[in-house]
Amino acid sequence: LFVTFSEPETLPSQPRSNLTNKNFNAININMRLTQLAPSVLVCIAFMSAAMQALWNDDDGSDSYLKDSRWWSLHRLAYRDRDWNVREAQYHFSRRQWSQFSPKKCSFDPELIRAALQGVNMALRECERQMATERWNCSRIAANYQYGQPNIFGRLLWRGIPETAFTLAIISAGVTASIAAECKRSLTCCPCHLTQVDNSGAPQNAITRPGCDHNIKFAKGFAKRLLDKTEKGRDVRYISLLHNYNTGRRAVAKTMKKRCLCHGTSGSCTYRTCWKEVASFQKIGQLLKMQYTKAVKVMQGSPVKIFKTIRPSLGDSGRRRRRRILNLVKVEEHSNRLTRPRRSDLVYYENVSSDFFCERQTYWSVLGTRQRICDAHGGNCSHICCGRPYRTEYYKHVDEKCNCRFIWCCEVKCEVCITDKHRKVCS
Repeated sequence: LFVTFSEPETLPSQPRSNLTNKNFNAININMRLTQLAPSVLVCIAFMSAAMQALWNDDDGSDSYLKDSRWWSLHRLAYRDRDWNVREAQYHFSRRQWSQFSPKKCSFDPELIRAALQGVNMALRECERQMATERWNCSRIAANYQYGQPNIFGRLLWRGIPETAFTLAIISAGVTASIAAECKRSLTCCPCHLTQVDNSGAPQNAITRPGCDHNIKFAKGFAKRLLDKTEKGRDVRYISLLHNYNTGRRAVAKTMKKRCLCHGTSGSCTYRTCWKEVASFQKIGQLLKMQYTKAVKVMQGSPVKIFKTIRPSLGDSGRRRRRRILNLVKVEEHSNRLTRPRRSDLVYYENVSSDFFCERQTYWSVLGTRQRICDAHGGNCSHICCGRPYRTEYYKHVDEKCNCRFIWCCEVKCEVCITDKHRKVCS
């Protein structure tokens, strides 16, 4: 945008003795500004508004995409052990970082690191679970130093089942990682063991450091990090929060109980029991099953509820009305309006079956060409979208094979080179 300023007219002649240099310069500047063309002023105002819109985190349409740019830090927590949490601040939105001010307990750098490790864990599991699908959890940026606003690009703008699965598994990864971090008995995250006698009745709680996977704290932390920074009232916003919550519920649902016996002579006089997060592969399998049964939804009428404020004896107190945003299922052969279950993954947009087949730069879709598939598993025709696939032969080097023990005390191995083949989509 080019703006041309016209030369202002000459100031009225006045005796120079009546004006100081400072006053004369001020009058000159005011005359220049007032004589600008109205169209130029409109252009300046438009440029200012456009720049503010670019940097405003409260932009309604894609604010959740901006708030997820911190996912690109997922490898930082593993590679840099001396990282400064302040350096990560610039990858969070202003609204997000305000949740973790130094005055709050959640500012603990170890919790921020655990959240990033949870994202890393979620991305690896996403690739494992989606390996047999046309979209294999591909990302446009695999490293934090690329500075991308989002590692999945514009794909998260689409309300499709793949987006629902991605949001849920990211939320589950953050929750599971934070819950496991609580085992170290951090200041912000208390833990406890429950003493249980042989009858099975719980006794007084035994507090010990490094014990429990505190799922309650982990869910609250993940909710503040993911949900509380979102803003909107449309179906995309409601679906986003629903899928985030589904991921957290999957972690809580798969938790397992472990107990340790105590007593003299090997007797189990009492036990200390705690709950811990299951392997993330099991959580990923549960979410993948929900992905295959994802429910299409639309925005329903808001639900009105009444909440009593400050009730007292003999007085019901004031009542405040709230409107809760609602989702309803889209069912082709039924006129009933039913809500999806909290364990369901929800989506609201249909795309063609070949949406992920070809490369689409705008939507950050890489396509399925050159994808490796499993001919014995019968998924090559699905992944390759009906296109032919070829066989590639390659050398596989195994540096440790035919190992044997030599007295004393050495283990010698051979380097084996084997010929293998794989199927690749054309």
